[in-house]
Amino acid sequence: MLKFFDFTTDMGRLDYFKSSILRSLIAFVLAIIYVIISVILTGNAPSLESSNEVLMTGFINLLLFGPIIFRRANDIDLHYAWLTPLLLLFITPIDSLLATDIVPSLVALYSLYITVISLILTFKPGQTHKEWLRSR
Repeated sequence: MLKFFDFTTDMGRLDYFKSSILRSLIAFVLAIIYVIISVILTGNAPSLESSNEVLMTGFINLLLFGPIIFRRANDIDLHYAWLTPLLLLFITPIDSLLATDIVPSLVALYSLYITVISLILTFKPGQTHKEWLRSR
């Protein structure tokens, strides 16, 4: 269980991909449990337009995905400052960005940046891959 929240060790591409799928399933199950509990306690389903629900689900996803993002960045020697916009996406609702005076092209540029960082995290070979090649 402590490995689930470990920030310091390296994580290879395949482990990152498998862990992302597992954590996505866990986040989906937690969301279903949250909706069921909310319906039982309040009598109505939670809306995604409420900032409290967005922040709560964002923090849960940040706790689930943050450790593997840091471990993967550690493996590919990506400085943690590059991950800040990606991690802020978990707690920033995109609707609030579009509702402000921010130009939609800046939101598109932000989305492009997050996509590029996510692709780097997913596909760039790191130390784990280099050590595997050396062991062969």
